[in-house]
Amino acid sequence: VNPGRFVEGRPLVQGMRVALAAEVERTHEELVERIVHAGLSFTDTVDSETSLIICNEAQPEQGKGYQARELGVPFVADADFMSRLDAVVGGSTIEDFTDTTLAGDQFALF
Repeated sequence: VNPGRFVEGRPLVQGMRVALAAEVERTHEELVERIVHAGLSFTDTVDSETSLIICNEAQPEQGKGYQARELGVPFVADADFMSRLDAVVGGSTIEDFTDTTLAGDQFALF
């Protein structure tokens, strides 16, 4: 379950949705591997559910960094992100899906 947006001064929480901007020094492959290994959720899109974006540009003028800035998604530089990976805290469990539409009475099709 996504615990919400990253707040500066607090640790990363497993389940946070993390996006990557083009403006990073490390390879995207390395960053995605670190994101997934830490129990964070990698997302290729930026939307209102994105917890943070890894971007080294403070005021990006295009791409995912720009979208994140417009949506108020917090930015973290890749070096800062890597230093925070040792302190990721556990999140809540995976949200259970229960289909309640079929609960109750049975219906005949004929």
